[in-house]
Amino acid sequence: YDVPALALSYSDLNRILERAPYKEAEPKKRFFTVLKQMPDPENIVAFSTLVFDGEAFEVLDNCVYLHCKNGAAKAKLNNTLIERKLQVPATTRNLNTMHKMLHLAMEPPV
Repeated sequence: YDVPALALSYSDLNRILERAPYKEAEPKKRFFTVLKQMPDPENIVAFSTLVFDGEAFEVLDNCVYLHCKNGAAKAKLNNTLIERKLQVPATTRNLNTMHKMLHLAMEPPV
């Protein structure tokens, strides 16, 4: 069984965080689905037509930015759905985890 891996550099993480929409949203309701590669444009177009109550999203480059107004536990727009609709491997992380990964990426290796 192969498990896909995704490695991001400091500059990748920083770019994702700087470009993030929904900055006015409560931090614990902001999520980032990082895509292993850019999806096909037609998959992005089809995905962009989806509508879920209390959820907003935006696809920019290799990241789907999520605002789950009712929290992640009740969200319909989850990692599995995003991977299936965009047809690329992905990983979803919350804002705190993204900041922690950015901090860790700055630290020199031990």
